[in-house]
Amino acid sequence: MQLLKINRRNLLKFSGASLLVLAGSGLGPSLTSKRKVFRRTDLLMGSFAEIQLVHDDVKIAHKLIEAAFAEARRIEQLMSRFRKESEIGVINQFARTNAVAVSAETTATIARALHWSTVTEGRFDPAIGHLSNIWNLAGSSLLPDKERLKIMSSQKYYKKVELQKSAEKQTVRFLLPEIQLDLGGIAKGYAVDQAAAVLQNNGVEQALINFGGDLRTLGARESSKSWKIGIRDPYNPDKIAQVLNLRNQAVATSGNYEQFRSSSSGKLLSHHLIDPQTARPGRLQFHGLTVVGSNCRDADALATALFFMNNAESEKLLEDHTAGFRTIRLG
Repeated sequence: MQLLKINRRNLLKFSGASLLVLAGSGLGPSLTSKRKVFRRTDLLMGSFAEIQLVHDDVKIAHKLIEAAFAEARRIEQLMSRFRKESEIGVINQFARTNAVAVSAETTATIARALHWSTVTEGRFDPAIGHLSNIWNLAGSSLLPDKERLKIMSSQKYYKKVELQKSAEKQTVRFLLPEIQLDLGGIAKGYAVDQAAAVLQNNGVEQALINFGGDLRTLGARESSKSWKIGIRDPYNPDKIAQVLNLRNQAVATSGNYEQFRSSSSGKLLSHHLIDPQTARPGRLQFHGLTVVGSNCRDADALATALFFMNNAESEKLLEDHTAGFRTIRLG
């Protein structure tokens, strides 16, 4: 079976793929000579991205795919912390000294991120971009100072992000100067949902949107079946640990599939998931966590937050604060 590998966060390291779209999944005789699967890949939000949809008109299909990608690029330009001109980029430059006016859309996304911060008691914190920078940039001989980490781990940074809303405008202000907003744990999922909405609003009933492993399905490639998504075994990259059959559902995965920091000898020192409660890469209770739910925005945030929780904590949180979300843990 041919596999299309998807890397969740790293554009170049395809060996780090956490989810695999099983090519040909759901294809069958109900796809007539007129209704075909159209597929396009692109580079988006630092990841490999693809959109597939079923349609009977090649020109319309390609226009719809481009419209969905354009919507995702718009969100990237609005919310990427790596773009100084984005709203998040402007917030990170100026919100430590002034309240920064932002769009209602960005405000709503920040508010949703802060909601999950409150619900998870800081296990998900969009205000720790500076911690990611510390661990990502530090060399093997320049580990963060233990006392500094102790101080940072005592902060609830998400509580120091002030949102003000009025009929006229919305503003963001930081109450601590070191804060850097990073919506990477929720904005990509939001972009997936918005791209899906573009397709749905134009009558598409069968599609798959996959932005670096944040994934949403509409219907299935064959109307009577489902999209098949393989979760890669974190211990053996050549094997699939589990296959998901999805219809009108979203998926997000976190884990040590990618590792961003190693010593000069190549020895792993840390992975990319920062635990806000310790201000350092979290201890691995397991190696892969997949969240399945009704929307990708929330699945994306939960895939990060639940990675630092045990099974009982995760199950209680999902029961209390979601409808129908579930997790799959590997390792």
